[in-house]
Amino acid sequence: MVMGGKGGVGKTTVTVNLALTLAARGYEVGIIDADIHGPDVPKMLGIEDEHPEVSVGRISPVFIPMV
Repeated sequence: MVMGGKGGVGKTTVTVNLALTLAARGYEVGIIDADIHGPDVPKMLGIEDEHPEVSVGRISPVFIPMV
């Protein structure tokens, strides 16, 4: 978990880079972003136009295939 009490200190940057590094090493990784002020994670991952699939009782996440 990456968290902090102050904005603008790089929490999202650390989270995205940590997730990408772990994924590149073969781990299954997921990010849940509780920041209600802006879509920084989708911007950093280049998936601003992607949205989770929502159906009755289920939310399917956006998958980013590792190259």
